[in-house]
Amino acid sequence: MPEKFNLNTREELRARIGATVASIQNQATDLTAEALAAELEADANALAIRGFQLGLFAALGPDMGAHAFNDLTGRADISDAEAAHSMGLGHAAVSKVLIRVRRNLGMPPRVPNNARTGRKDSQ
Repeated sequence: MPEKFNLNTREELRARIGATVASIQNQATDLTAEALAAELEADANALAIRGFQLGLFAALGPDMGAHAFNDLTGRADISDAEAAHSMGLGHAAVSKVLIRVRRNLGMPPRVPNNARTGRKDSQ
């Protein structure tokens, strides 16, 4: 089950921001403006991704949200059918949710792996 957003997660995010600010203060004389910007940008990107992930968890539930996040980021290690079975849903229900999420985000529809590579299954 994916990690839930709770007070510990919030404190973890605050600690990360605090560590970045402390690191920048400690190295302020050694870092260029570009290096400072790169450190802040890296943390901002990580926090944005985490916030997006938590939004999916809140909107879709922790299990479906985790599967949607993994699908959107190309990290899905199980099929929709396997995910549906583990969540007690039908395959079509999971596929419809993922299609709707992509559409609402303005992303292109999902394409099966064999269509991406141009392979044709001969079965």
